[in-house]
Amino acid sequence: IRDRYQGHNSRGMTLIEVLISAAILATAIMSVFTIYSQCFVEIRRAKHRTLATNLTQMMMEMILASPHAPSAYHGFSTTDEPSSDNPIKNDLDVWKTALHTFPTSAVGAIEVVTEAYTYVVTVRIRYQDYGKTSTNTLSLHIARHF
Repeated sequence: IRDRYQGHNSRGMTLIEVLISAAILATAIMSVFTIYSQCFVEIRRAKHRTLATNLTQMMMEMILASPHAPSAYHGFSTTDEPSSDNPIKNDLDVWKTALHTFPTSAVGAIEVVTEAYTYVVTVRIRYQDYGKTSTNTLSLHIARHF
């Protein structure tokens, strides 16, 4: 009888070998899962950055295409409601509506500094990105026409 049990143990795996193999496999699976979840977060952050860049560029293009001076946009924030007689209200409402499509909370702001020969226009979007606040900023010098 003893020979039969000893022969069986030499051909199979002991319990300790099975447990060690299971621990190694579990460690490998957890490593892959950690890498996968981190990649997923980075993909979402890249998506948010791309969308924020597109929305800041959209507002900058509206300012450039506007018949009004860039200074008319100064101080606007998407948390404000422009008055109905504001000549750029439509542009501001379009941008505000576009920002509402952002996957997280986002606030846009426009700053215009008038210099001797140029306007310095800065369009900024702040948004929540996995627990931290991120900012996307686009600045442009626009020649003043006298």
